Amino acid sequence: MQGEQALSALQMSFAEEERPEDAITAPIAYIGTEEELSRYDDIEGRLRSRYCGLVEVHEKRIYLGNESTSKLPCISFLHKPVYEFLQNSEIWKELLSCSTDSKFSPNLALPGASLYELKVGPHYHMGGSEFQSTLTNSKVQEEI
Repeated sequence: MQGEQALSALQMSFAEEERPEDAITAPIAYIGTEEELSRYDDIEGRLRSRYCGLVEVHEKRIYLGNESTSKLPCISFLHKPVYEFLQNSEIWKELLSCSTDSKFSPNLALPGASLYELKVGPHYHMGGSEFQSTLTNSKVQEEI
């Protein structure tokens, strides 16, 4: 479930990797604009087809410590009632019963996705101290 921190579209794409533990040995290098955009397009298409517009990719603006801004595609619920619907314990039981045979584990996928994003995400092509400053001073706000 979506908490206070939005899940980035890039993280979501990495969460779908078959072996999230591969994030540990993944190289630390920017994946490149082409692959990044491809991942955004793929995840946006999957969300649209699977969730019929109830969950979508929404751009959030990141305010960096040096007064500059950047847009970050994030996953969000289109309507608050969707979030409230998913908080219902009976609904969760029913949803989980549909995936009992699945090998997917969010407890492995989400940390692996976060590690992948840190290692290969767009911020890594910036450079040492600038990257550290960005991580330390950035905050995410919804774009108006």
